[in-house]
Amino acid sequence: ILVSLFASYACEEEEPDFLKEEVTLSLNQCEAISGQYKLCLDSISDSRCPLNVECVWAGEVVVDLWLRSGDLIFPFRLCLGDSDECKHSDNIEGLAFRLLTVDPFPNADKPTDPGEYDVKIQISLSATQRG
Repeated sequence: ILVSLFASYACEEEEPDFLKEEVTLSLNQCEAISGQYKLCLDSISDSRCPLNVECVWAGEVVVDLWLRSGDLIFPFRLCLGDSDECKHSDNIEGLAFRLLTVDPFPNADKPTDPGEYDVKIQISLSATQRG
């Protein structure tokens, strides 16, 4: 009986797959989310310290995105870095967005073409929607 109680409790805590997913976007690419949203990567600004270079500041990478829900568009910005203004996550329309990675990492020997970037974002229900 205890095993079935633990098993049913564990099942209640899991979110359906479409409520917690990772998407990878390239510049100017869009991805449909849960059939009712569209997430698009609008721009990337990368000031991270390149590999094999000593820098005073580690820098940051900033991505501008927008979420479309019907006729409404919600622009927002996420970044990876140490500045106080840098937000790694945001909640919009009941969804939580978290910037996971921006690849490739800058290389001093070879500048990165904007079209080469891949931005990985985790999307889930925001805490208020799960509640």
